[in-house]
Formats: sequence, C-alpha cells, structure tokens
Amino acid sequence: MAAPASTPGGAPSLPLLTEEDIQRKPWRYIGYKGFSEWMASDDDFFVVRRLDSLTARVILLLQWGLTKLEIKLEALDFDRSRLVVKDLHNGSLELDDDDRQQLVHHIHIKLKEYHDFPNGCSELKSKPDATSEATRNVQNWLGSHAGAIDTREAAFIDHRGDLFSIHATFRTPLRRTLEKFGAFETSKWFRKPPNSRMEANSLPGYYDPRTTIYHSNKRTEGFVNVLICVAGFTLLVVPLWILFHVSSRQNQLIVITIFIAFFLAIVQSVSVARPFESLAATAAYSAVLMVFMQIGPRHAGTSS
Repeated sequence: MAAPASTPGGAPSLPLLTEEDIQRKPWRYIGYKGFSEWMASDDDFFVVRRLDSLTARVILLLQWGLTKLEIKLEALDFDRSRLVVKDLHNGSLELDDDDRQQLVHHIHIKLKEYHDFPNGCSELKSKPDATSEATRNVQNWLGSHAGAIDTREAAFIDHRGDLFSIHATFRTPLRRTLEKFGAFETSKWFRKPPNSRMEANSLPGYYDPRTTIYHSNKRTEGFVNVLICVAGFTLLVVPLWILFHVSSRQNQLIVITIFIAFFLAIVQSVSVARPFESLAATAAYSAVLMVFMQIGPRHAGTSS
C-alpha cells in the first residue's frame, strides 16, 4: 500500500508508490508512459507495424475519389463544348466559369494528398524489417510488465511480417553471431546504463536491470574491429611463414587455396559486400599470396 509522505513543513504530500502498488496496477502507474520511454531508449526496441494492407486500402480509396472527380470534370468539359449551349471560351482560364474552376481547385487538393501519401509509404517500405531479436525484446517487456498495456493494443507485436524498426542498428554477420553467445549477454564490459532522462523520469518498474540490458554499440563495434584486425593480420602473417617452410610448389598452391577460401569466408562474414566486391578483394589477397610464394626455399623450383 502507498505510504503518505510529509514535506519538511509537516504538510502532507502525495503518497509514495511502492513496488506492490505498481505491480497491482501497472496499467495506471506504468502504462504507455513507461512503454514509450522504454521503446524510445534503444533502437532495438523501437518496433512498429507498417500496416501495408491498410495503406493499400487508403491509396485505392484516394485513387477512386480522384477518378470520380476526373469523370465529373470530363462531363463539365463535354457539356461546355456542345452546340446546344451558348458559346463558352474553353481556351481561357480567366474566362472559365466558377463551377469548373472550383472543381479543379478541389482536384488539386486531393491530388496533393494522393501524391504525398504514397511518398510517405515508400519511405516506410524502405525501412528494414524488424529482426527476431528486436521483436523478442518488445515481447519480453510486455511479458515482464503484464497488464501495463491493454492486450488488444499490445497485439501489434504478433504481426511478424508487418513489423519494421524505426532506426535499425546496422550489424554485420560477425556481430550478429557474437551477440548470440551467452558470454556477450552477460559481460559487463559491453553493457551501458540507460539514458539519464529515462532514469530520472521513470517510476520503479520502468527500468529493471533483470529484464532490460543495454549494450554499448561503440564498445561492441570496437571489439568487432579488433577481431577483424587480428584476423587480417593472421591471414597475412601465417601463410607467409608456412610458405617459407614449404618447398613443394604443389603444397604451396594447396596452402594458398586454403587461405584464399578462408579469406573469402571472412570477408563475407564481417561485411555486407556484394559477391563481385568480395571476389575483387579475394583476388587482391591471392596476388599477395602469390608474391609470398617467391620467398620460399630457393630449391622449390620442382614439385615433389
């Protein structure tokens, strides 16, 4: 139960909330304030629906509305060009009648609405689909704060194929693989505290370190870059020493082939390079290894 607090002058103030109060009525004390603050606190939490079917429905409705206006304008043009009516100057906007001008102005307003809406939709379509991890983050929060959000309104997260991230964090395949390891999740070195605004404005229960863990993108990317540098250094130095001690040309080619395949796999895992870009980088690495062949034992002129 909430306990009343007193001001320094002895006057009663608002009662202090307890964890029990919040858990009993999360819809009152957490609600959308807590949910929206949590969702905005990290890019991996900001997941909403595209509503593609509704978008198409609205565009079709706008299109039909304009089609009817187009038919009406064509009818006015036809009526004003018939022989049975008095001469009307259909080649002058200045002398045009008020009915037709008002209709064109109305069409202009509707056309602007029709053009602007698909442009916004196109921007949404370019957003990346929400990852399974981002979707699971929202589901976990809703599960940990059961009752904070109405179940019907929280059901948006169940529309898997219709979800997208407002601002998705770019992740290479290597980083995605690392984040699946339990050591990454539990390591304090990769963690960061929630933003200060959220800590200052949130009630107990908004942020619970047992249910929400924030990772530092800067530290994670730094660690991935270190791994890439170590892998690159290894791929240059190790074949150098192996080729130095291998005298057979055939064995040298076997070594080079193995390292070329390994290099191509590394490039594909640490970047989002297209196939021909990966092959171009691999070709350059192959040329370096062919130069390394020249430093082998001098008697390596014949194969054995």
